[in-house]
This record gives sequence, C-alpha cells and structure tokens, in this order.
Amino acid sequence: MPDAYDLARSLLFRLDAESAHHLSLRGLRLAEKSGLLPLLFPAAECLAPVELLGLRFPNRVGLAAGLDKEGNTIDALGRLGFGFVEIGTITPRPQAGNPKPRLFRLVEHEAIINRMGFNNPGIAAGVENVRRSKHFDGVIGFNIGKNKDTPNENAADDYLAQHPGPPRSPRCGSLGPPVRSAEEGAGPPCQGTRQAGPAAVQGRAGPRSPARRRPREGLSRRWPGRPDRDQYHPGPRTGRRSSASQ
Repeated sequence: MPDAYDLARSLLFRLDAESAHHLSLRGLRLAEKSGLLPLLFPAAECLAPVELLGLRFPNRVGLAAGLDKEGNTIDALGRLGFGFVEIGTITPRPQAGNPKPRLFRLVEHEAIINRMGFNNPGIAAGVENVRRSKHFDGVIGFNIGKNKDTPNENAADDYLAQHPGPPRSPRCGSLGPPVRSAEEGAGPPCQGTRQAGPAAVQGRAGPRSPARRRPREGLSRRWPGRPDRDQYHPGPRTGRRSSASQ
C-alpha cells in the first residue's frame, strides 16, 4: 500500500509543475491555520542556534528564495523546522514573470527547470505579507531584484529602493519608519524591507551575461559600502547557499 508521500506525489504529478507548486503552498498554509501542521511538526526540543553577520539563527537549516515567492507561507515553512526563510525574488513593482509554461519537471533527474522570471506581487505587498506572519521566530530575508522593464543603467535604483540597509534588529518590526501600503508603492529608497526583515539578498539572473553584470557594477558605485560577492568567504561550518534562478 503506498505511503502518504507516494500518494501525494502521484496526485501532484497529475498537474503541471506550476499548478502543483501553488497547490502545495496553499495546502501548507491551510494545514498551519487549521492547527494540523503544529500537531504533525511540534516545536523542536534540541536547537543549535548560530550567530552570523550580526543575526541570530535558531538553526543552520534555511530555505532559499524561489519557493515562497510572495512571503505568505512563512509560518507554515517555519513549522517544518527552517531557521531562516528567504522570500522572493521580490521587485519594486509587481510583475507577471515569463509566459507559461515556465516550470518544467525533469522526472528522471528528480529536478526542475525554473524559468518563472521573477513573478511576484511587488515589494510593498511582499512586506505586508511578511508582517502577517505570527509564529515564525527565525530570520526572514528578502531576495530583491530589478523589474524586467527597468533599464540596466537604472538597476541600482531598483535594488536600493528595496534594501533595508545594515541590519539593526534580529526580527521584524523595528528597522525603520512604517512601510507604505501596496497601493501607495514601496516608499523612498532603503525603506522597502525595513519593517519586515533584517536581511536582503541581491538576486540576479544570468550573472555571467555582461548585460546582467552591469547592474551589479552600478550598485557598487551607488552603494560603496556594499560587500562584494567575491569578498565573502563563509566559514567552514556555515556552508554556501545554492538555489535555482528565482
């Protein structure tokens, strides 16, 4: 008799990959709100917190961007044991992403090809979604990117409009002035994520393309104190984060 995983996998694989993705996240949110998820995944008794770059993580296991693209499933993902959740990629303004189909299964390799194209509700809506999380006590990060229709020479403005600046709080709620509503927009530069998360990650697609490298160079000029990716070498116990293009 098939177990629960095999049964769920069989049902989800009857759907296209993107529909299965959204259905799974909706199921997680429903299980969290109904109280089922806390019963299945009670709070961990043994934690090994770690402090890195001024942030305290409950444990060393985190979720990279690309799964919770809107920041509306944080509590449910926290119940699964993640010490940090990185949402996004988020852009200053909402965008629909690439035409469908854009998510493809490679069943024989147990992998997927992600060509979503930074589909997201925009930074203001993402911040509001994150602020609705009630139970997650880990670190929330924003993976930020530029809008598709923003010229490369103006990409630095998109990143700076969303970046929270140096983290000054281990959790939500005290990193700056109130964030504007989704209707009002993301607000002035460096306010986009202040009220919702202490960490921001610059998201880039195709980093080996010269056209995609130019925004990074422009951002370095506009934000001289920004650490360069090549200057950061994680310690032997911190590892590296790896994810598909969001």
